[in-house]
Amino acid sequence: MINRVSIFDNKINNIRRNQIHFRGDEQQDEKKVVSNIFEQSENKGLDALAAYNYAMSAIPVAKDKLDIEPLTPIIIAPEDIDKMTGEKIYSSDGKLHSIVQRNENTYTVNTLDKDNENMFSDIETFDKKTGNILLRQRNIIEDGKYTNYYLTKYDANTQKPIATTDYEGSELYSASKTIYKPNGNQEDINKYYKEKEFYIAESSKDGKNHANITLNDNKQITNLSIRHNKKLSSKELNASFYNGALTSISTTNTMTIPNTLGWENFKSDSELKPAALFKKIENLNNIEGEKTYYSNGATETNTFESDNGKTTAYFKPDGTCYKIESENKTVEFDGKNQTITELLDNNKTKITRLYESGDKSVKLKDNDTYKRIDYTSKNYPDYYIEGIIINGEEKDTKYLYYDDNGMLEQGYDYIA
Repeated sequence: MINRVSIFDNKINNIRRNQIHFRGDEQQDEKKVVSNIFEQSENKGLDALAAYNYAMSAIPVAKDKLDIEPLTPIIIAPEDIDKMTGEKIYSSDGKLHSIVQRNENTYTVNTLDKDNENMFSDIETFDKKTGNILLRQRNIIEDGKYTNYYLTKYDANTQKPIATTDYEGSELYSASKTIYKPNGNQEDINKYYKEKEFYIAESSKDGKNHANITLNDNKQITNLSIRHNKKLSSKELNASFYNGALTSISTTNTMTIPNTLGWENFKSDSELKPAALFKKIENLNNIEGEKTYYSNGATETNTFESDNGKTTAYFKPDGTCYKIESENKTVEFDGKNQTITELLDNNKTKITRLYESGDKSVKLKDNDTYKRIDYTSKNYPDYYIEGIIINGEEKDTKYLYYDDNGMLEQGYDYIA
């Protein structure tokens, strides 16, 4: 049982709150749709009457926006692997590494799981001309069975994700599509099959504005939330609906007292400083060293001496380096994202995750305790966590949450 002690309740200073409650059963005008969601609500000021008018204009969401076609997983039974056609690539130890299947315009790489020689952990399809990834399927394997499938579809040119689908076993869990608007806004439309809900989230390019809409299985809106963030203040609208009719609405103006409370937990801790972005060494497979090869002749590993001592670079059969490992440091590459694991003194492990968006995450494990700090792309803290490890399970003991300007909004101490 975890007891929570609040040291900051909700926003630090709630300046004003207006509420109006409505009851009604009439369906709203089908021609009214959500459009320019941030501009409309901000211009109306989110005061009580304007908020009511705006919320009403949000019904219904354009139905074609909610049309999501789930991606279909490729499921290959272990007994069917030997029957597969394509180029079979073997690791230097003689084990089957992957099977490459080529079509006229694309090729698919089926990579076997390291711990399950008869099951695939990754299935990736690429554009043959550009080499850009088009579809990625990650399979979760437990006790020799496929338990989850995660699929992501990418734009062939921008390489941005445009659709995802998650499966729990053979059951659909969720599917989504992402719309990148000309003004830089990003809109994610999600369908959750077990909950029988739709969820629409839109964020502005500068990250200051956010809108969320929840709809039921009949595509009727049930909740609407819009937030405008400014320096040390925010405006927020929340509305609830039943059978398509507005039942309650509230607007909140919040001002946050300037503070950097909690920063001392991580700003002065050199071990929580994010590792620097690793610049991949050019032509790693051309460096003189001890090499192993795949059956297609491509370099599998290259071990050589560097400033970090004995270093090994790991490659995929297509020549892409996905990991560089030395005695005390490992760098893993996933597209433009990096995970850097460092072994520090006194049995400490530091894990830095650097994302293409500019966000950063640092986690420090010190025997049976841990700390974690996440930063936004603006280099402001997002949240900070401390915890203990009991029987291999992590239990948080401190949680600090910060707003877009790095000002503390909420903080909790937990008794584990």
